[in-house]
Amino acid sequence: MTASPQTHRPGGWVLDRRGLGRGVRVTHHPELGVVNLSVWRESTCVGTVHLTGAATAQLIGALSTELAHLGAAPSPTVGLVALEERITALEGRRPAWRRAIDRVTGPRRRPLPPPPYPLHVVR
Repeated sequence: MTASPQTHRPGGWVLDRRGLGRGVRVTHHPELGVVNLSVWRESTCVGTVHLTGAATAQLIGALSTELAHLGAAPSPTVGLVALEERITALEGRRPAWRRAIDRVTGPRRRPLPPPPYPLHVVR
């Protein structure tokens, strides 16, 4: 089980989305009447499962069912867009402490214009 993937017969590869050299390889073994699933980490096979034709069909059915559930779930980008919109709305609001002070002191007034003469000048 520790041979490199290049020494085995051809088969289909499915790489793990997390990377790190992980993947699953699918090969058929007609002499045994099985489909072999092998789990790989980089160039090392770390586990295998021999599936009969019926078990392979069950696995395909289970994968199809889970894929349908995955397709029904909202896209992560949809949730991300909603989150970004909420953050933008919250950032646009005045802080609660500032709103409380405004309620007590009344509306903010515009600052007075500067005096026409310099301050702190003795005449």
